Amino acid sequence: MKTQIDTHVQIRSSFSGGKGVSVRRNAYTNSAKAKSANVDTFAMSSPSKPYSSLSKETMDQLRRFSEDVKNCKQAEPLFPEIATDTDEGKAEFNFKLIGLCEKAMNEDISKRLEEAGVPKDVTFEFDFDFDSKDIEITGISDEKYRESVDSVLKGGVTLRYTVISCASRVMNGYTASLYYPWISEHLDRCFEQDINDLYIDENGNLGGVNENLQAAINAEKKAEKKGEYFSALQEFDFPVNNIEAIVKQLVKEENITPNISHMGYDGEQIYTNDGEFKFGKDFDLDLFGEEKYVMRGKSALYITVYGHTNSWLKNYDKFY
Repeated sequence: MKTQIDTHVQIRSSFSGGKGVSVRRNAYTNSAKAKSANVDTFAMSSPSKPYSSLSKETMDQLRRFSEDVKNCKQAEPLFPEIATDTDEGKAEFNFKLIGLCEKAMNEDISKRLEEAGVPKDVTFEFDFDFDSKDIEITGISDEKYRESVDSVLKGGVTLRYTVISCASRVMNGYTASLYYPWISEHLDRCFEQDINDLYIDENGNLGGVNENLQAAINAEKKAEKKGEYFSALQEFDFPVNNIEAIVKQLVKEENITPNISHMGYDGEQIYTNDGEFKFGKDFDLDLFGEEKYVMRGKSALYITVYGHTNSWLKNYDKFY
């Protein structure tokens, strides 16, 4: 049995601009500018905050992921002949790295299931919440092993599940859903702007914009008009440039769904079931013959996906 995703579930109301956020910035001030920061390196580093702000647990997981890649590379080179300057090359390179992570995850989970006394013929399905990192078993072939399987899943390296779930969501066309909570959080923190107050008016313009956000949008437009360098991160602590464009596109999106990846274990490896593009037993490499999967593939790696907003915006139609 495989789980099915409900693409009609809407989660916009989940990001209500949280009045409880304690740290805010006004668009008119920039006293806390990140003088040495670069918006591209920031976005490439982390979905919502610099590495220096990450928890010790997350840092440990990042180090373990790096070790996974290093150890697997020694046994299975990354094929340096790949032309990473092309869209196809970048997609293939990303999937080499994702594949290394997947391999490490499968080896780890199989070993720990065996150590926990779970028979090899026990199969199960589970949901992984990309945002909260919660794991929930949704089906298992033998109920008496549910507790042991749950312990094994929750005791694994969360970053591995994160990498696979991110790639699965992106490859199945849910890039906007990944960006939505991230941008929503920063709109509230940087500008006190509730994303749920924004809308597209009859003329196709962004409406419901408060004074702080409008000032930031105007500042960016003014800099562009004068041909001056502009960094939304340095000026407003906002993670990406093209502020109006990214916000407008996310507000227009009709299919913002929960960032939950449906996964399963078939006795040998983890597989995903989030749409046509599946990891594991149903993975179909022929899908890379379609442009949309190549474009998604070049943005599917977790550690870089948030640095690809401009590519997503400029090539939007090619992603779908």
